[in-house]
Amino acid sequence: MLTSSSKNPVTARSACHKETHMKKLFLFCILAVFCLSFPLAAHADKFDMRKVTCAEIDDENALLMIISWMDGYKSAKSGDMIVDSKTLEANLEAITEACQAKPKTKIFDLYK
Repeated sequence: MLTSSSKNPVTARSACHKETHMKKLFLFCILAVFCLSFPLAAHADKFDMRKVTCAEIDDENALLMIISWMDGYKSAKSGDMIVDSKTLEANLEAITEACQAKPKTKIFDLYK
């Protein structure tokens, strides 16, 4: 009789799959919360994320939502599903400073 799930490859694989699924669900929930608080949604039914300028964003929460969306977009392209809060915070700070200096800049162009 096996007492540890690490000795059973089926159970270990199932646990890994469950963890990956939970991470995706967590990211989806975070993005959904940010989307609900996004001020541009009140102005238009659809908008092109490549064209949103700094001047169109009126608070840090909306900017954080955009940066989170861009991180998800980049992750989907690369297949990297790691959420790094320090990188998100650094991007938020850098983009906030860049937006203050040049409000007409497209946020998509500032994201690295």
